[in-house]
Amino acid sequence: MLPLLVIAVVGFSAVASAQELPDGDGAWVLRVATRGGLTGAGRGNFTLSSDGQLTCSRPGCAPRLNDARVRQFAEMIAAIDVAAWVSQPKSACFDCYETVLTVRKRDGETVRVYVAQWDDSQRVSPQIRTVSEAVIVLGATAAR
Repeated sequence: MLPLLVIAVVGFSAVASAQELPDGDGAWVLRVATRGGLTGAGRGNFTLSSDGQLTCSRPGCAPRLNDARVRQFAEMIAAIDVAAWVSQPKSACFDCYETVLTVRKRDGETVRVYVAQWDDSQRVSPQIRTVSEAVIVLGATAAR
């Protein structure tokens, strides 16, 4: 069994993902979970892995990404500074979207977990926002 290193802990229940971490050193699973907005339903939940699998909470979203696209996401994830993984306290904005970005990454014998949580009224690292928005757009496009 691999040791698990948790960088941040959040109480956002939608973070749990059934998608397994692929085999191999450097493998990763990226999860974007959202809730809130005017309807409370969020913008969807999306999971992308280093083996190219994309799943989402919207019907019709299950494409396999090509290697070039997977590399783009791997580079975006690698560019995020460890200090950027922060969880903001809940704000007073009741109709904002809340987002939790979670990355599980295999680093040798260790599985590292990075978590960032925020809502639309809060500041978050540009790299964190870029990754989460790219996954949401990709999932929304694939579901069409």
